[in-house]
Amino acid sequence: MSGISGSHGSGADHDAIAARLGAALAAPAGGEAVGRSVPGGALTLVGPGIGGARSEAIGRVLLADGLTDAAAAALLDSLGDDLAGLDLAAIEQPYALALHDEATGTLLLARDGLGRAPLYWWTDAAQEHLLFASRIDALLDAGPVPARPDERTIHRFLLDGVADTDERTFVEGIHRLLPGQVLRHGPDGLSLSDAAPLAEELQGIAAAPGRPLDDAAVAEVTSLLAASVRRATTAGDAIALTGDLGSLAVAAAAPEGVRAVAATRPSGSVPSAVTALHAARGRDMELITARDSQGDLLADLDELSTALGEPVPSARAHTALTLARSAREAGAGALVDGVGAEQLLPSSAAHQVSGLRRLRAGRRIGDLAQGALASRGALLGAARGALAPRAEVPTEALLANAFVASHRSERRAAPASLRAALVEEVLHGDLPVALRASRAAAHHEGLRSASPLVDAGLLRLLASLDDASLLRAARDGSLLRSVLSGLAPGADLPARPEAAVLDEHAWIVRHADDVRAILASESFAARPYVDARSVLAFFEDVAAHPEHHRSEQIWRLLSLELWLRAVIDPRTAAGTEEQAAPETAGEDLDPDAIEAAKADHEPNPGKRLDLVSETDGHTWRRLPLQTELVGRGDDLDAIVRERVERFAASVPAGTVPEGAPWYYVISEKIVAITQGRSWYTWEIHPRPSAKVLSRFVTRTPAGIGLGDPTTMELAIREVGLPRVLMASAAGAAGKLLRRRGVFYEVVGDNVRAIDGPTPYSAFPSNVSAKLPPKDPDVVAARLSAAIRAADIPAALRESFRGTVVMDANDIGRNVLGSDVSTPKADLEATFADNPLGQGRQRTPMAILVDRGEQPGDGAAPAPAAPRG
Repeated sequence: MSGISGSHGSGADHDAIAARLGAALAAPAGGEAVGRSVPGGALTLVGPGIGGARSEAIGRVLLADGLTDAAAAALLDSLGDDLAGLDLAAIEQPYALALHDEATGTLLLARDGLGRAPLYWWTDAAQEHLLFASRIDALLDAGPVPARPDERTIHRFLLDGVADTDERTFVEGIHRLLPGQVLRHGPDGLSLSDAAPLAEELQGIAAAPGRPLDDAAVAEVTSLLAASVRRATTAGDAIALTGDLGSLAVAAAAPEGVRAVAATRPSGSVPSAVTALHAARGRDMELITARDSQGDLLADLDELSTALGEPVPSARAHTALTLARSAREAGAGALVDGVGAEQLLPSSAAHQVSGLRRLRAGRRIGDLAQGALASRGALLGAARGALAPRAEVPTEALLANAFVASHRSERRAAPASLRAALVEEVLHGDLPVALRASRAAAHHEGLRSASPLVDAGLLRLLASLDDASLLRAARDGSLLRSVLSGLAPGADLPARPEAAVLDEHAWIVRHADDVRAILASESFAARPYVDARSVLAFFEDVAAHPEHHRSEQIWRLLSLELWLRAVIDPRTAAGTEEQAAPETAGEDLDPDAIEAAKADHEPNPGKRLDLVSETDGHTWRRLPLQTELVGRGDDLDAIVRERVERFAASVPAGTVPEGAPWYYVISEKIVAITQGRSWYTWEIHPRPSAKVLSRFVTRTPAGIGLGDPTTMELAIREVGLPRVLMASAAGAAGKLLRRRGVFYEVVGDNVRAIDGPTPYSAFPSNVSAKLPPKDPDVVAARLSAAIRAADIPAALRESFRGTVVMDANDIGRNVLGSDVSTPKADLEATFADNPLGQGRQRTPMAILVDRGEQPGDGAAPAPAAPRG
């Protein structure tokens, strides 16, 4: 392990803090911390033998993570009296450094332009005291830094796996020093600037006219890559050889005397591409087979979470840790990997299709045509994937409603071109996270790490290629293939090399019991970020039907929980108590523990108790009733009878005026669920026609309608494909005539009442699609009989009028069934503002009281119903 840390400024015991920082940095691999007191602070260097340097001049101390002693001394000697000679842009190695200048009382922190060596900092509110360290957990152990998760970063991670959009980290108040950034802290306060503006340079290159990918460009890439590998590698180092094109290219360019540590498949075999390359290199590269340690993954994730200071981004980090262990056991001093290949030259079909979409959005027809031709295989694969029976569950449906709502406005803007996307990837995409993960894995085993594909020269060249050439370069790894043929001409590589990295999807399914225990734990259910019931229901289907799902969402949720347990919980009093408590299966938790409780005589938040109807002028009192979750096959009659009895026993006197007529209103959703007419989205496998037709449906904020393949599939099942097609044609004609609603006039009310998954609803509505209830009039009569047989006061029984099955949302309402003579229009008007709510209120039923005409009682009139 190597790293730097320190404390600077007023009002702190710097030596004690520096000692704690150094101990935290040194702990993982048993490194040695070397401390140095300076005026107004204290600095610590860990592991000078594996990539850390310390150099001193009169009045100045320089600590550098990633530089050699000679490079650190040369940098210190180059400085003028006012630090004006500091030329960080000229340093090619990865570095993070701290420079203290006694004359000015200034501490300077800096990172290389590609951010290959991490550095984090924290300051108090007055910016008088600054802490910095190469690891987040070291800052948390220093003393003054509170262990509070940063919700915005967590939200971004759960949604798309990216956390490096800005300086914020997973811990509130701890900042990352951005690539190429310089921080100065001294008598004048704290300031940030760019001393190595590689980002601006790359953005400028990407904005200029691009060059084609010709033989000269391939030769230049080969030369740059070989030079970068030689700089990063010395005899005795180990190459992390996973079998992907990036690691193969690094191994092909490595000098004689290096070792290759090969990842293995679960069967124990080495990828054929690794064997072929080793055969081509002959005896100048020793091949070591890494032991498979998938069974240790959960324990390893705990350790990696601590080392990273953030959730582990993917299973590749575990593969890196496995290779690092084998390299250490073989006596290697460094692990050199191929990180960067997939991020800079992504060959996956998803990346290829994304690139084509950018070209189309930019109306670059010529480049689009060339790119489409080059990516025809990816397009065919994407088309097959779009029509495959795979469920797409929005991540928001698995998260807590309040958490989603508080971050709803945050969206990342898509880069305008592929070259701009490349620069964005380097600075804020998967690459910085992948670099940190590979470095953490190596340092955890006491090794230096290097990723020679992440090289400024290579990045400049890639950013200069035109978009069509970038697509062509990435297609099936064609550029790296050309480079490999030049570096290892005798290697008989397979057409499509497959990397031997841990398949997180297969691991999650194979270790379903271990994953379930975590997702069903009390600690997970108590997190304010997740809807634990939705996550558990989704996971059960992932485990039962892995072919229908991808695993990214489960992996991120699992990784987040393990990080919270490893890094946050032990450092907070609440976390300590939580860990001491026995874990309880999710189904044993109080079903209402996650939702806010509401008394029966109160309205839902943001809703009115009484409403004056525009149709009859009466004042109607709406009393929403919270209920427990119901499931397929539950006895709805018994549920309703018990709930009405509970209402009658607890409601304050006068809430239902004596003799006032009242109705029982029930959402059509709960009826459909108990009838078995509701399915999880992953249980519905839309046919191709449903996927195509759903794209032409307009979605509204109040409901998804038929704008989801699952709901369109239910519509086709309900009335048949010919009728849906006929209704679609009629709807299109109606739009031309400016007449709305024609589609539903043709297809029928049963289809109008189909509900889709809405992320803001309570589980299971957030992850399910429903047909309307069957025989709603019969259901209403049956429920009315159950209520009349209930144990309620005689006066309340006598004033009961009957049951209404209502389909209501924020833009409309529809009585589907009832056993009362009251006009449907009058009943629908009483729900004009949707008093049951559209979110996770868990109030699918209500007591509706007709108070008659009540002049001057202050009840507000109903809002006008929106058109359409």
